[in-house]
Amino acid sequence: METAIRMATMQVTAWCLVAAGILLALGVAGVPASLALVGLLLVTAVGLYLTRPAPRAQYVLGIDVGSLLAVLWLAPAV
Repeated sequence: METAIRMATMQVTAWCLVAAGILLALGVAGVPASLALVGLLLVTAVGLYLTRPAPRAQYVLGIDVGSLLAVLWLAPAV
């Protein structure tokens, strides 16, 4: 149970960090907030979903990196 909670927490943290990085990069580039930007982020999320890797057990420092990479397609939608 504790491992599942830890993994879910790691996934949410990774989603938020990647989403924040995307939004910061867009802000620095001078892209204004609009409905078109929301659509672009959703299309990006769908594209990443379609090309996501299959989850494999790849551990780095005890963290299942394979599972994290398999769910990062959600970051643009967050």
